[in-house]
Amino acid sequence: MSYRSTKRGRPIERVKRSRWNYGFHWHGRDDRGVSIWDGQPDALKWGARIMTATGGSLLLAGVIAFLLGGLIVPPAVLAGVGALHSTIAFFMNRQVKRIAELATLEQASKDFEIDQDRISQAIELKGIKPRMIMNGEPLFDPADLDQAATLLRAAPPPPDEELLRAAYAAPTVSETLLQPASEPIPHSTFRTPQSEDSITLKQGSDDA
Repeated sequence: MSYRSTKRGRPIERVKRSRWNYGFHWHGRDDRGVSIWDGQPDALKWGARIMTATGGSLLLAGVIAFLLGGLIVPPAVLAGVGALHSTIAFFMNRQVKRIAELATLEQASKDFEIDQDRISQAIELKGIKPRMIMNGEPLFDPADLDQAATLLRAAPPPPDEELLRAAYAAPTVSETLLQPASEPIPHSTFRTPQSEDSITLKQGSDDA
């Protein structure tokens, strides 16, 4: 197993639930700080929808009560309760979206096309923690496993012609090779600088 969640030193095993138990509960964090959840994620989804509907309805009722006036329930109470329900619905929807983005080890193995045991070894070596524990099963962020999956992918072998190609010598240019000092350098524009005596004699002849 790639990650074994423990709480107070005791392992957290998968929870078997009946189909009639339609709830979603938070049981704190394990010894490594990972949140532990138990239940059906669909219950959280439906709960978010109900809270969104009731929150919007209460906010609308608060506005109507404020405009009409004379109602038994003050508008501030209706608006406050509606805002509270809407806030709860926002966090529930965010949690539903977060759970949908996570993946089990089996799902990550299928997505990355890598053996599940190899991903488990990479998780243990790199110390990757899951984002949450759902019914005793760790859920990972695919972004956290992306680097480990990249390291596990085998590099493509080089082509056969690269392995069997014989070594050869590159062509050389004769002009770039070193030559003895006695031989003139072909196509060279180098000239021996004139001495100071020759320059003086040339200037004297010009003055005469």
